[in-house]
Amino acid sequence: VSVSIKEMDFSGARAKSPLMKKAATAALSDAVLESTSDLVPYNTGALRGSGEVETTYDQGRVIWGNSDIKYARVQYYEHPTKRMPGTVPYWFDVAKVRDFATWMKKVGYAVGKVAAS
Repeated sequence: VSVSIKEMDFSGARAKSPLMKKAATAALSDAVLESTSDLVPYNTGALRGSGEVETTYDQGRVIWGNSDIKYARVQYYEHPTKRMPGTVPYWFDVAKVRDFATWMKKVGYAVGKVAAS
């Protein structure tokens, strides 16, 4: 069986493309923050909380630490000094291995909502 498709109208998809990209980026940023929350070293909660404050969801940039929390880099790359059980250095990489499939499901759902609207 063969089918010949001569013309398809992609104008609707093209029009929604920027919105779909924005929805995908925001969903992925949110999923990253959600799945790393239990892995980020914790003492006062400032480092974990900075991920919420410093993230620009629609640009896909998740940041932990700021001018008030200068130790984020040390906690991530070097030896974390304040750790509760279950917290780790390289928390993004650990979460990515553990939760990547879940992240992609959330991205797919967000894109699907935009596509269906």
